[in-house]
Amino acid sequence: MPPSPRSATPPVLRGFSLIKWQSICRFGGPHLNLGGAHLKAQGESDTVGTWAIGYEFPLLENLQLTAETYGAEHVRPDTALGLRYEIFEGFKISGAVGHGNDRSFGKLGFAWEF
Repeated sequence: MPPSPRSATPPVLRGFSLIKWQSICRFGGPHLNLGGAHLKAQGESDTVGTWAIGYEFPLLENLQLTAETYGAEHVRPDTALGLRYEIFEGFKISGAVGHGNDRSFGKLGFAWEF
């Protein structure tokens, strides 16, 4: 008898960034990320390459409008538009809405750059 969906192990996703490039401007400019994601679910696992390219437009001293397109191997790209706020030097919070792969989504996050 197969396990019920309630007892199935939830998928685990781990990501990493191998290369992160951002313009040398303190605020604004293009950025590029290259990395990977490792997904483990139902006893199987896979690692795929990931990428992102975007631009940050300064709005206020610590606030930027962000536009980004990103994806992974074998998947059509997603696009998102959002805001990024620098709380203190090197620590940013962000939120965005987007569309891709026949769905709309929202995302929240933070970045600690050192």
